[in-house]
Amino acid sequence: METINLYWFKKDLRTYDNQALNEALKLGNVIPIFVVETDLWKLPDHSSRQWEFVRESLIDLNKSLNDIGLKLIIRVGNIEDVIKEFMERFHIKGLYSHEETGNEWTFKRDASLRNFTKNKCINWNEYRQFGVFRGLKTRKKWSQKWEQHMSQELINNPKKVNHFINIASHRLPSSKSLNLNVDKCIHRIQGGRSQGLNRLNEFLKYKLDNYQYSLSSPLKAFDGCSRLSPYLTWGCLSIREVVQAIRKTKKSGSKAIDSRLHWHCHFIQKLESEPELENREYHPQMSGIRNSNTIFLEAWSQGLTGIPFIDACMRSLNNHGWINFRMRAMLMSFASYQLWLPWQESGLCLARKFIDYEPGIHWTQCQMQSGTTAINTIRIYNPIKQGYDHDPQGVFIRAWVKELHGLPIKFIHEPWEIDLFRQNDSSLVLGKNYPLPIVDPFVSAKTARAKLKEIRNKPGFIDIANSILEKHGSRKRRASKLKKNKNNPKLHDQLTLNF
Repeated sequence: METINLYWFKKDLRTYDNQALNEALKLGNVIPIFVVETDLWKLPDHSSRQWEFVRESLIDLNKSLNDIGLKLIIRVGNIEDVIKEFMERFHIKGLYSHEETGNEWTFKRDASLRNFTKNKCINWNEYRQFGVFRGLKTRKKWSQKWEQHMSQELINNPKKVNHFINIASHRLPSSKSLNLNVDKCIHRIQGGRSQGLNRLNEFLKYKLDNYQYSLSSPLKAFDGCSRLSPYLTWGCLSIREVVQAIRKTKKSGSKAIDSRLHWHCHFIQKLESEPELENREYHPQMSGIRNSNTIFLEAWSQGLTGIPFIDACMRSLNNHGWINFRMRAMLMSFASYQLWLPWQESGLCLARKFIDYEPGIHWTQCQMQSGTTAINTIRIYNPIKQGYDHDPQGVFIRAWVKELHGLPIKFIHEPWEIDLFRQNDSSLVLGKNYPLPIVDPFVSAKTARAKLKEIRNKPGFIDIANSILEKHGSRKRRASKLKKNKNNPKLHDQLTLNF
């Protein structure tokens, strides 16, 4: 019986700077596999737009593997059954993969797989994918460890193998065959390392200098941001190669994006250290404070809240699978405060929409933007002011909220004001052509602040928040620490992410 190593591709869909693959190849014949885990793709945080990006990335990955004399073997099912299949034909010496900080399902899958491989006497060798450290007991010196990882020499593509093991591969399933809901995302960017490299090179050459000036407005962000996050999420690019490529340019925007790549791993580290944060609030006194409302959730998800800038951002996200960070934060804030929806429900809705859905970033940011961390400044965005600030002429609103296309500039952000000035024009009828606001954003924000103040004044709130800060707070830029002052706690104002 021939001895082999299995290389299990998960969210590391590349051959370049792939330590796990290189280590597997050093020790014998390797069969690279990707398992389309049907139970994973049935989950409510996954979607067909994500699968189509992954599917394109796998096609591109197979071309890279062909260049070194290997072929990607596709299996549909679960990893343990796939290993059993190969055990019938080969002696499996080792299983190689990258570490994954995923959702609760992948956490439990990996726990089960560790027991399985141990019982079958198969060595499962995992390697670091990001600057995230498994088994970390304290955040002290985390930034130094991150820097050490990012500064390591990049690993070239493996040399061509001499021995090819010919095994039949399953066809890559379509979204339809996986029974994924129809999810039209007409402006979604394409998956694959080659696409990611083209985008990286274009960004470094033409856009990096103006990057920090393109972050906030959706008018500028779609062209001015790197849009690399999906390629990092699915591992088409390694974060280390992106960090090093940016640093080599020494352009004016390099420090800004370098900082955000640092925070990318900082937030994933939170979920790695405490996986329960996908479902459970950081602070127990913030648990169960909000109310489910299917009407509000659906209106928000479709971009039918009656608040033009909110609706334009959501509709743009629905069609791109991406939007800049400030607008993500605003959408989550609006759902959490003005609509008072549980972050778990709005978070699942957003997770499906993002092709760059990264659980470690997503769930910690959902909590951060809904105020349940208790260690971050409360940010209740005024969506009307955000519209005036970042889309003053209403160009973005008109592009996505077609119902308001004919409105003059002075009414585009607050169309409900038009009735006060209307004379003979009745082309727009609020509640018919376009919905009336489902909430008064000013009144609902005021109500939310009052509720949060009441919670934060409860006995013991600050003591618990201090312990959360000690475990999860950044040491890189801790400008202030929580104080035992119930009336005026100084909350840690962490940086945010933009790519």
